[in-house]
Amino acid sequence: MIFGTRNPSEPEPIYLIILMGQSNGVGRQDGRLANTQFNYIGIADGYPTPRVSQPQYTATPSDVIIYYKPTLRTGNHSIDDGQWQAYEAGVNSRYPTPPATDNSKVFGSELSLATLIQQATGKTLAIIKPAWQTTALSRGATSDLPGAWNDTSKFIAAEFYIRRGIRDLKLAYPDRRIVLLCVNWWQGESDSISGISSANYQAQFAEFKAYIDRVVGGLVVQDTRHIWNITRLDFFRTAAEGVINTAIDAIEAAYPDVYKVNAAGYPQSNDMTSAEAAPTPVGNPNANGWDDDDHNSYIAQLAMGERQFVNILTAGLI
Repeated sequence: MIFGTRNPSEPEPIYLIILMGQSNGVGRQDGRLANTQFNYIGIADGYPTPRVSQPQYTATPSDVIIYYKPTLRTGNHSIDDGQWQAYEAGVNSRYPTPPATDNSKVFGSELSLATLIQQATGKTLAIIKPAWQTTALSRGATSDLPGAWNDTSKFIAAEFYIRRGIRDLKLAYPDRRIVLLCVNWWQGESDSISGISSANYQAQFAEFKAYIDRVVGGLVVQDTRHIWNITRLDFFRTAAEGVINTAIDAIEAAYPDVYKVNAAGYPQSNDMTSAEAAPTPVGNPNANGWDDDDHNSYIAQLAMGERQFVNILTAGLI
């Protein structure tokens, strides 16, 4: 995966990760980060064993920033209102939901991934996260606003988040070099509802990936090639979702820069034991006003970020 050697005189890097997808890509509640038994670094391999002596994840990891747009999922994303802010899980880690000041206490796999990259490198870690619930990839699939990724959401993500986020990052850090490590894709549940075939999903993803790769390739100059982390689904647990997972398996096999992580084996929100869910008991709704349902739990989110980090290491990018 290495395409050159880094010159010691080159500017210090800022590492960048981009996350896209639908609701599991957006994330789940951050209040359970207070759990001291299952909020530990190493949960991907350690689960289901509780541990209290290992370092814990925090909502405010050191030297991690995010490009935050105060735009509702259904709003006008073309407004140039994004700002780079210190990352805080549950505060600026997703788009706002009505009222606009409410961010629904959500974080995604970016929390553990960003934490581990920053700790491993000692460098600033930047996050761009255009992800919206119930958005299909495929044309013809049922999709909520802002629309299916082919073509509406990918255009919004590229033009109003990625281009502007990287532009503003360069302005804020003119003496630093932006190094994109990965594009993360956690999506496919809506396509399964619409009965999209494996071949169709693969073709739609190929088009989507080529578009995003062209965009980022024109924005950053690197001596290494970024990877794609794609997540094998564990949401509906139906035959139709299995078709999408078959497509994801085929996509990983087809592209040398695509690496897979698997959400199966970690609890959905409504699967959690009382110990795993503490301090907020599982409920519909629970005390935070959220339904604990088939979405992947905070434990799964932390585990997926750790698996994504391993893929970055395997690719030799840091």
